Amino acid sequence: MSETTKDDLDVVFRAYGAACFAAQHLESALRVLLVLTAAAKQQQMNMQVLRLVESETAMDTLRQLFNAAREREYFTGAEVKSIDRAIKLRNFVIHSYWHKHTMLLSTAKGRAWLCDDLKQARAVMRDANGIVNSLCDRYWAQYGMSTQALNEVVGALWEGENDPPEDLLL
Repeated sequence: MSETTKDDLDVVFRAYGAACFAAQHLESALRVLLVLTAAAKQQQMNMQVLRLVESETAMDTLRQLFNAAREREYFTGAEVKSIDRAIKLRNFVIHSYWHKHTMLLSTAKGRAWLCDDLKQARAVMRDANGIVNSLCDRYWAQYGMSTQALNEVVGALWEGENDPPEDLLL
């Protein structure tokens, strides 16, 4: 494989990785929301609450996690629509994306389209994640924390020549 081809593919696969990372964040945010709502119900936050929620949801799909979150927290119609769209898109990106789009890797125009498409998918999932994070932040406030504060803590642990992404956990 020529170096140019490898570099061309690296850009596409970085975009794919970023979209997958955003999808994982949505799942994690929903799990955190479930932990926080369980802790609020029990009026305590401890490892037992975390383990309970983790064990109860370990095999759940993203849709099941969202349905469980909807049983515990109010989401507006627009929020439900946004998160539903993100879940469908996440499932497509994870399970079907390359089956449908592999041939686009063969041309510069196709690779550019893939990068743009994956950036859009990432944005949709990040928007949904923002909705869930805002709900989490209401609970985090009880502990003097926020999603942004957690992002800063993780960012401070970053090692490497470059600064961490500003939105590492957001």
